[in-house]
Amino acid sequence: MTGDSAPQIDAIFEISVLKRIAGSLDVACAQLRRLLELSEQGNITIRFIPEGSRPHKGSEGTFTLYTLPRPYPVVAHIETRVGGLYVEEPRASIFEDVWQDLDQEALSAERSRDLLADRLKEQ
Repeated sequence: MTGDSAPQIDAIFEISVLKRIAGSLDVACAQLRRLLELSEQGNITIRFIPEGSRPHKGSEGTFTLYTLPRPYPVVAHIETRVGGLYVEEPRASIFEDVWQDLDQEALSAERSRDLLADRLKEQ
């Protein structure tokens, strides 16, 4: 995930995921440390939607949006209970709209890193 050809990865999560511990406290701390390390790389941005934010378009489920170089179309991957589904343009534009909504609601990358570090200290 590093180097000249590394992809740009932008991730946005609900802040509540920082409060959910699945497994042991050691595992949770290791995960938080890893997220903090990743967030300090130049090609990876991790941001959080704060509590109390308005309802957003991303609350319908998890998706990954792939923006590829031309001439390739934008592709969205949607997670469902029965597996994944890939969607290309023009339907993928729905997910571009959802991403823009999430992007507007999310905290800055710097503030999100601070939250990760604070949560790690609390453990």
